[in-house]
Amino acid sequence: MNNDFELAQSFWVKAARDNNAKAMFNLGLLHEQRKVKKANKVNAERWFKLAGQNGYGPADLHIAIKMIHAGDDRKKVEQALGRAVDNGSRPARDLLTRYRSGQDITDIVKAKYQNTAAAKPIVRLKPGQYHAESWIKRQRSSAWTIQMLAFRDVAKVRDFIDQHGLHDQAAYFAEKTHEGKIYKLVYGVFSDKQAADEARDALSPALKDLRPWLRSIASVKTVIAKQ
Repeated sequence: MNNDFELAQSFWVKAARDNNAKAMFNLGLLHEQRKVKKANKVNAERWFKLAGQNGYGPADLHIAIKMIHAGDDRKKVEQALGRAVDNGSRPARDLLTRYRSGQDITDIVKAKYQNTAAAKPIVRLKPGQYHAESWIKRQRSSAWTIQMLAFRDVAKVRDFIDQHGLHDQAAYFAEKTHEGKIYKLVYGVFSDKQAADEARDALSPALKDLRPWLRSIASVKTVIAKQ
């Protein structure tokens, strides 16, 4: 087995515990493509299902495509495509429209979705590399995060990230105030407020002492858009 995939699995398992749906989907791919030790079909299906339940449209689309390839019941296929659409999958919307009209989409699926793209290990950030506004913009607006601190000097934000080893979990964004620009640090991206609250409870004592609070990714994006 490729050591890179084994390493990626360890990172994605940690992210999945924080309700990162994309990480769950990637874990499903690792098992489905037998990229890791003890890979099996049951684990693949479990991760795909969990990713879909956590709002990741591509996971439900993937499930639907597998059903179509297997010739499963039309009602089940339509339900899976419907979940994918509800979770924002544009390809699923087109397939569902064709499917409901009675069109045979088997050939389309075979042509476009013959194979799943190979799972790739995530890139670990190192000291000197930091998530900022562009990373936050890519997150789902319905997700939640934990706000830690605000600094007037961006270098102090980065020092804090380095000190606590938060490179892959934290991000910062700028906000203009009447006293000048400040930089706010947020930690993690979680599927809902409850998941974020549970993650806050699991923080180290040093981070808990900062009295972090919960806020939606949508609210952070609103601030970024105003700058």
